[in-house]
Amino acid sequence: MGDNSKFIELYPDEVQSRLKNLYTNGEEVSLWMKGSKVVCKTKLSALDLRDDIFQVYKAKNLDKLNKGAILFHFQINQMKYFGEGRLEKNGIVKVTGKIFKSERRTDFRLMGYPVLNIIAKFDFSKFLEEDKNNILYLDQKKSETRVLKSFLNFLQGDDRVGIAKYKVLDISAKGMSILIPRLDAELFKDDSKTYKFEIDFLGDTFEISMGKIVYNIDYIGSTPLFDKGNKIGFEFMGLPGKIEKELVKKINDNTRDSFIFNEFEDSLDQDEEESDSDN
Repeated sequence: MGDNSKFIELYPDEVQSRLKNLYTNGEEVSLWMKGSKVVCKTKLSALDLRDDIFQVYKAKNLDKLNKGAILFHFQINQMKYFGEGRLEKNGIVKVTGKIFKSERRTDFRLMGYPVLNIIAKFDFSKFLEEDKNNILYLDQKKSETRVLKSFLNFLQGDDRVGIAKYKVLDISAKGMSILIPRLDAELFKDDSKTYKFEIDFLGDTFEISMGKIVYNIDYIGSTPLFDKGNKIGFEFMGLPGKIEKELVKKINDNTRDSFIFNEFEDSLDQDEEESDSDN
């Protein structure tokens, strides 16, 4: 079910427990029609567990949903749930299908730049201490002005000398890719070693003690940052379970609802196809 998420069916007692929590905790529920981009976000005003029926408050876009088959989504304690229902008059929803919980795969990649401003910071101060002339060694054929411009990347937005900041193109709990100017390629020429860095992820910082380069390729496409660059992919090595769990949560929290809704719809289509083939 789904390429990036697993949708796990709830047992009947779990269904009733989650619906009760949805109602008593005043959590938000999203209603939409399959294939439609119109989403109604509202809350439950009443719940009847005997008949698996709930009623929602009138809210924006509710009147744009046709009476009949709908899909719904809610979240409790960071866990996302999805189900099928039938919208009736007065905002009454009858649960008609199974309810699933969604578990995001740890290798799901969230897009960073240019959608999200996620920054990877590398400490190259030791590199500078070993050879104070390294600022020119980066590319002897380039003018000192151009090399210095690249070196300023170390200093921009950080008080620590020797800290290089790069845009993260995409990220998962297993690795990331970054975008660097071509002049900084010398700093990442050794793909046999592991790199230590930190990731500034929308207000939260993740310390990565070991990252191994898995590819280093020319970046294709124009960017307002610089004319020519490299895309470097890193695999996180030996990431502690606690950090991996927190990183997965951060990625899930910043995944657009529309993307997750499409995944659920695709999973339902896949189930229908498998059911038809069995018959």
